[in-house]
Amino acid sequence: MTQIYIGASDSVSLDGRVFDVNRVLDHHTIQLVCPRNGELRNIKFDHLAKLICLGGALVQPGARRKPVPHTENRPSVDLLSDEDKAALHRMVAYVRKIPARNAHHISNKVLGQWITIVADQIGDSLPPTVSTVRRWLHRWWTGGERPKALAYRVSQRGNRSCRFDPEVEEVLERDINDRLLRAEKFNAQDVEANVKNHIEEINRSRVPSLQLKVPGLRTIQRRISQLDPYQVMVATKGKRAADNYYRAVGPGLVAEFPLHIVQIDHHLIDLVIVDEENRVIGRCWLTMAIDLFSRMPVGIYLSVGDPSYDNLVGCLRQLILPKDSILEKHPEIASDWSVYGIPHTIVLDNDLSHHGKDFQDAANQLGFNIQYGPKWTPHYRGAIERLFRTLNTGLIHKLAGTTFSNPKERGDYKSEKMACLTMWQAEKLILKFFLDVYGKKLHSALRDTPENTWKQAAKENPVRFIDSAEELIILSSHTVTRSLSRKGILLDHLQYNCELLADLRLRLDQAEGRQRVSRVVSVKLDPTDIGHLYVKDPLLNRWITVPCLQCYAKGLSRWQHNIIRKRVRDRLNSKRKLTEEDLLKGRNELLSMIDDYCDKYKRTTRKQVRLRNGLDRMEAQMAKKSLSNRVQDLKHDDIPDFDPVEFLRNAGENGWFTDQDD
Repeated sequence: MTQIYIGASDSVSLDGRVFDVNRVLDHHTIQLVCPRNGELRNIKFDHLAKLICLGGALVQPGARRKPVPHTENRPSVDLLSDEDKAALHRMVAYVRKIPARNAHHISNKVLGQWITIVADQIGDSLPPTVSTVRRWLHRWWTGGERPKALAYRVSQRGNRSCRFDPEVEEVLERDINDRLLRAEKFNAQDVEANVKNHIEEINRSRVPSLQLKVPGLRTIQRRISQLDPYQVMVATKGKRAADNYYRAVGPGLVAEFPLHIVQIDHHLIDLVIVDEENRVIGRCWLTMAIDLFSRMPVGIYLSVGDPSYDNLVGCLRQLILPKDSILEKHPEIASDWSVYGIPHTIVLDNDLSHHGKDFQDAANQLGFNIQYGPKWTPHYRGAIERLFRTLNTGLIHKLAGTTFSNPKERGDYKSEKMACLTMWQAEKLILKFFLDVYGKKLHSALRDTPENTWKQAAKENPVRFIDSAEELIILSSHTVTRSLSRKGILLDHLQYNCELLADLRLRLDQAEGRQRVSRVVSVKLDPTDIGHLYVKDPLLNRWITVPCLQCYAKGLSRWQHNIIRKRVRDRLNSKRKLTEEDLLKGRNELLSMIDDYCDKYKRTTRKQVRLRNGLDRMEAQMAKKSLSNRVQDLKHDDIPDFDPVEFLRNAGENGWFTDQDD
């Protein structure tokens, strides 16, 4: 910021032309003249000052007020440190009390008296000398009586010339770049050793009078501190890490109305769950959808298996359908969860299960867009990532059996031993936390609660919804092709058939004019319930609901069915065809199978260490037992009359002395 003075010798740039200040008419008006055509223009001081502040005019000092070096390259007052600001205020206090314009006519004695008076007024116990004040007064007047002219130029202090030989500078720069700008960890001591070694090699070929000076450790540390931190991080940790660390955080995705943007992501919750018989299952996955406009959760789906299309489908159905049935299962939840509808855009990560054709077809038919975040950019979905953290700190880390966020935070806490919550109870607690606590808490970004934000915005922007839950299930189910035969549809070793399916096969044969010919039809299987599937009727362009002939499959999910088939086959230890009785027996043992299914979530390294230690102990015990048996055979009590010749003969026949024993 610069103080402006307009004098008779100054010029003003106005409307693309340069005017000279001709004269001052009064205290409110000045007269400008154009040197090219002699045009006169009167302008008010207030109007000219407004134009200068807004950038519409520019004042150019005249020859008598040409800027001097005292005002150039000096920092602005607001950029100074607190110490430098205090020193500046002290200098200004002295120069303003002394008649600066006549300072060169004041004797040293009179100026000293002025300094004493000012020092007493401001309470300065160490007043400056006369020569110092004269220097201040000169800079003050030539700088246009601006405090900036007295500011210290701290950045220009000290000796800034190179003190080392250019060859030393080259060695120093090369060794610093070679050692520090790499992924391996080196420090200043390593650079010092390299620099010293290289300079000593150069000095061997030089006469004593031309020996190069070796820089010290402190000099090397200063040079290292002057490196560009971004380039250092690029060399040590990679460009992606450097960009994430030094990037400017922007607003990100911005939603304009409810369900404009919905973010969906998977999260392995920090909680060990158990089954109804208190057997440890492991950590489960939470698939959640959040409305970016209101920050209200619109879909919550818990599962034991790895994140897959099934998890995405379960969360999507919760997002679109009303949630009255969910609240009926959990009467302890007092809040209303009237958050549902078809979104405008769904933002996902680049998980393989999110790129399937089934999900894309469902998006096209339901009318929403799919947007994938760039790779290695979790901040692209910052809202839902932050919501996972809120869940962990607000609820999960307070429950028995929590694993916390890292092993250091967990300490000696035995998560599996303390686990006592089932998946049903964990789901109830998570829903109650989001609906009764999080939804009613003031959100810092919204300046309102998420629940109230949704209700107010939904009145002005009604959401889209679907009129048939069964149609949504069909749209979001897996699509496969199967041959239609007399037995119906065979899928996952299960048989699906009904009268409508037989009628479809008959009509297909009549349409083609042939009989007893298998037809390939499109089949949709609901992964959450394999008790029935949907077969497309290409002639009437509709879907036929076909039940499973095995009653065991009703209400069973596909991943549970696959586990049961695998365990039953392993138990039978044969490749014969499984019967319905085998599958029913396997379903009754499902709870015990969940433990084996979830074993893969445990850390394999710990398991390998335990296995290796167990084998080592077993081998040591076997070796000790073998040695004990040999010593037992050689006990003195068993040989009453010791004969050396007989002993050696027996030893050779029994193989007591072998190469291994040697």
